[in-house]
Amino acid sequence: MVVGADAGGIAETRLAILQFTNKPKLLDKHMARPPFAFLHAVIKNIILNTGYQKALFTKTELNAKSIKSKADKVAWLQKLKDAGWFWLVSCQLCDQSML
Repeated sequence: MVVGADAGGIAETRLAILQFTNKPKLLDKHMARPPFAFLHAVIKNIILNTGYQKALFTKTELNAKSIKSKADKVAWLQKLKDAGWFWLVSCQLCDQSML
């Protein structure tokens, strides 16, 4: 369970994500320090459920298994940031040093 100052940010981020998708499960351990596959799944499901920026990624880029190297992961996150996904990319969930 997340406590302290980070709990509020995680709760707000969870509520923002739940407006668009409920997959994958938004567990505290993933929300506090998410693996790349979790972030990828969240974004992919938001895109598939809403159609928002559906042309942003190629089919290959929507497959998390195709993004293996740290450089590819950073480039994928940068593409999100450049496309205006600041609310997710600039928060604690996307600290590139954790990749």
